Amino acid sequence: MKRRVTFSMILILLGAIGTSCLCAKPTPTPIPVPTPVPDVTVDGGITHQTIDGFGACGAFRAASHIHGSTGLSPDQQKAVLDLLFSPTTGAGMSIWRNEIGSSTTAVGGGPDDGDNVPSIEPTDPGGPDAPPVYSWDGDDGDQVWLSQQAQSYGVTQFYATAWSAPAYMKTNNSLKHGGYLCGIPGQACDSGDWRQHYADYLVQYLKFYQEAGIEVDYIGFQNEPDLSPEYTSMNWDASHVRGDRGRIDFGTPQNIDFIKNYLGPTLARSGLSTKIACCDATSWPRTITYANGVLADPDARDYIGLITGHGYYATQAGMLEADPVVSAIEAGKPVWQSEAAIFDTWNAAWDGGNRESSGIHWAEVLWDSLVNTQVNAYFYWWGAKAYETDSAAANSPLIKIVGDTYEPSKRLWAFANYSRFIRPGATRIDAATGKSNLRVSAFENTDGSYAIVLLNVGYSDEAVTFSLQNVTAGDSAVPYLTNGTNDTAQQPSIAISDGAFIADVPARSLVTFHIK
Repeated sequence: MKRRVTFSMILILLGAIGTSCLCAKPTPTPIPVPTPVPDVTVDGGITHQTIDGFGACGAFRAASHIHGSTGLSPDQQKAVLDLLFSPTTGAGMSIWRNEIGSSTTAVGGGPDDGDNVPSIEPTDPGGPDAPPVYSWDGDDGDQVWLSQQAQSYGVTQFYATAWSAPAYMKTNNSLKHGGYLCGIPGQACDSGDWRQHYADYLVQYLKFYQEAGIEVDYIGFQNEPDLSPEYTSMNWDASHVRGDRGRIDFGTPQNIDFIKNYLGPTLARSGLSTKIACCDATSWPRTITYANGVLADPDARDYIGLITGHGYYATQAGMLEADPVVSAIEAGKPVWQSEAAIFDTWNAAWDGGNRESSGIHWAEVLWDSLVNTQVNAYFYWWGAKAYETDSAAANSPLIKIVGDTYEPSKRLWAFANYSRFIRPGATRIDAATGKSNLRVSAFENTDGSYAIVLLNVGYSDEAVTFSLQNVTAGDSAVPYLTNGTNDTAQQPSIAISDGAFIADVPARSLVTFHIK
């Protein structure tokens, strides 16, 4: 008996064929492989501030200590100079700061009057209108010698600061405890108005240095004008509080008056290229206060070439609280952190002892100041300083001198990883990382080389992937390592391929990658 095939049976059969393995399968969509995210991205197409350099100071006879006044032999003097200024074996400091001495007793070996560097006008001429009687020994507390030595290493930038006018020009007739320049707004004296005499005095100091072959780029007519300490000092636009800091007049009328009516015009008439620096306040917030005041006056602003401030009274020594001086940036004026230090017992360690005197702390300070505060230069206080004994030494210098011996601190090498490779005129370029334990900054030098400075504050080694964008790089990066056992020590070069490289960065270490 034949089985009858119905239409419904045909439909069932066709459906089964449609789902059989004889039918072609669709091509699967490829699963994309994610591109590794770099740990550090450097972008040369995004630029920030120009870097003027890094420096320290030889004030209050520290220059004499380097020159052997306390027993350092010529060979050891050369070694200290190499550590400070050599761009190949030392820190490569590129700016130097000098003190404009104000002592009226230092010349004749008299009692301490608050300063130990002689004034160029140690004797009161008899009044502000009397002809000045200048006295120049060509030495200036060995600061001329030290400046010339710095020049031999290639340093061309110099900054001179007056802690005070000579005592006879001041309201308190003393170098100590602040006091004001006679004649500035609100400060009259029986002896008369010394504003023009002081301006002439400062310009003559610059001329003496010019005769010695040293062009001073910037002159500061004050230092920490908001402080009235037990040593050489002078107040400007701050209330006098003996031994402490006073309240600042936000309008800064005394600074404005002296800059635009006296020192500015006197400098302009002199033919010197030196520009005015203002105002070297004790702390960064106060630096901003002074800058806002003096830059608000268009006439004063035209004479100002530089805004300066110090890194004291900070919650962490030297830290500038990530606060750019907006008024200076908007006015096109460079900003220098011109003095910072810590004064506890000598600590040469990289990552030991008091944290705020350690090398790794100052490496982070430099990173924070360059990247977050956007300074154009950063200075430590003294470059080198002598002490009678090791136990008497403090952290105020980068290098300790005792007799005919010296010892560099790790703070010096923290500076070296920046100052040796970031040369004057360099441009900070963008550098970013997503890793919380890394601190990165990057710079393009005028010769086309690059410096990428990476600080690992973590306690684990890191294999770091770098991506270089808009960077005309060579084919390799040369690392220089500073940590507990290395002092800006060159490491094996690392190949750069397709704008990327990978580097091992030890824990608690600072590495500068030099690319040229």
